[in-house]
Amino acid sequence: MLTAVLKKMGDIALGEFKVVIIDRLSRVETKIDHIESYLKEVKADVNQIKHRTGRLESAVTEIQTVLTKNGFSLNQPPVLSPGSPLKLTEVGESLAKRFDGYNFIETNKEFFLVLLEKNNPITGYDVQEMAKKVLEESVSHPIFNPIKKIVYQEGSNIEPVLSVLGIILRDTYLKAHPEI
Repeated sequence: MLTAVLKKMGDIALGEFKVVIIDRLSRVETKIDHIESYLKEVKADVNQIKHRTGRLESAVTEIQTVLTKNGFSLNQPPVLSPGSPLKLTEVGESLAKRFDGYNFIETNKEFFLVLLEKNNPITGYDVQEMAKKVLEESVSHPIFNPIKKIVYQEGSNIEPVLSVLGIILRDTYLKAHPEI
C-alpha cells in the first residue's frame, strides 16, 4: 500500500512538473515568436536603410564631384573654430605661419584698412564678413602674388588662406577701431 501511495504521489508530482514545464515552454515559445516577428521588422527596416544609404552615397559622390570641379577640397581641415568671434584653429594658425599671414596683413594694413573703411562696417560681424570680402576682391592685386605662387605650387586652394587672413584682418581692424 505504501508503494502504491508513493507511486501515486510521484505521478501527481510528475504531472505537476510536466504542467510547469509545458507552461514554461509555452511562454518561451511565445517569446521566440515575438522575437522572430520583431527581427522580421528589423530586417525590413535595415533593408530600407541600406536602400536609402545607397542613394545617399550616390548623392554625396555627385556633390563631391561638383565641389572638386569647382576647386573645393573635401579633405581640407577646418581653419576656423566656431563661436563668437570666430578664431583660428591649430590648422588655421599653421596656415597663417606658412603663408606669413600676420606679416602680410601688417605690411599691407593701410591698403586693406582703407578698403574696409569704405564699406563702413558697424558691428564686429560686419568687419568679419567685409574683411574676407575685401581680401577675395583683392586677390588679383600684386600684393597677393607671393601667396598665389605658394598656393599654385602646392596645388591647393586659396579659399582657406583667405579665411585665415580674413580673421587676422578683422582683428587688425577692430584694434584700430575699438569703438566697434
